[in-house]
Amino acid sequence: MSAISDFPPVRYIGRGRWRLEDDFTYYTQYGKLVVPAGFETDFASVPPLPLSYTLLKNASVVAAAAHDYLYQTGQVAGRPITRRQADRIMAEIMVDEGVRGWKRFLISAGLRLGGWWVWRRYRREDDETEHGPF
Repeated sequence: MSAISDFPPVRYIGRGRWRLEDDFTYYTQYGKLVVPAGFETDFASVPPLPLSYTLLKNASVVAAAAHDYLYQTGQVAGRPITRRQADRIMAEIMVDEGVRGWKRFLISAGLRLGGWWVWRRYRREDDETEHGPF
């Protein structure tokens, strides 16, 4: 399945955020990933440092949206996944997107260095939703 040809239209909703107009389905090594219509993404949170921003912003659109969803939900096909698995799925989609190897490497390295705090924030929100704040 080509991630590019099956990616749904998006609508800009302001403040750097976009909303998927239809579901996006991608078959990963961990199962069927469905990013639902209405999901909001910023596509890629690249630090606004001049060199990294210039080199990497918009390098990956499809993989970035799917990765945002994976970090927010922490699951594929109704089963929990690890942060490492979410990052691997992003790398897999970037290959399908045609993102050059050196850009995939830099994006993946950045995720390993800085993605932990976003992953933890969402898992903490999951815990509070499930068990309450106390």
